[in-house]
Amino acid sequence: ALTAGYILPAPVDIRVCRTSDDELSFDDSDGEFFVTRHAPKQYKETHFKDSPVIKIDFPWLFKTPPGWSMLYTQPFNRDNTKLEALTAVVETDNYYNGVNCPIVVKDWEVGEILTIPKGYPLVQAVPVMREEWKLKISSVDWSEHLRTTMALSANSSAYRDKFREKKRFS
Repeated sequence: ALTAGYILPAPVDIRVCRTSDDELSFDDSDGEFFVTRHAPKQYKETHFKDSPVIKIDFPWLFKTPPGWSMLYTQPFNRDNTKLEALTAVVETDNYYNGVNCPIVVKDWEVGEILTIPKGYPLVQAVPVMREEWKLKISSVDWSEHLRTTMALSANSSAYRDKFREKKRFS
């Protein structure tokens, strides 16, 4: 998961101060162009309704092949105690525009300055194929399951060595 897709880092040093419950003040020397406040009315019914949400306007556009979208999400297996990117799927095969990535800022006190250094991993973008399929639920094939279990017992790296297909994102 760590190597899936692309990490979108902070494009510049970002400094934002929470001046009140409803107001943010931006250090406009670098970051204001890339960060804005997400309208609280758009997330007033969510579990994070009391936390400010900033939107990062990344300077990159993705164009995927027909039938492919981009999944934008919190970088996998990373600490999200202060910042948590909200997940979205965007049809980047036909939507050729910037994607504003909302990020919840947790435990952000009034008067506190949030500093995000240039290069900090904010969002992970993973290409995903859109195709319809129907889930099929059936009985377990115990003999196939046993073969897999035996392979894992004989080699702790069997998943990597025998089953995983390495994806390349370039």
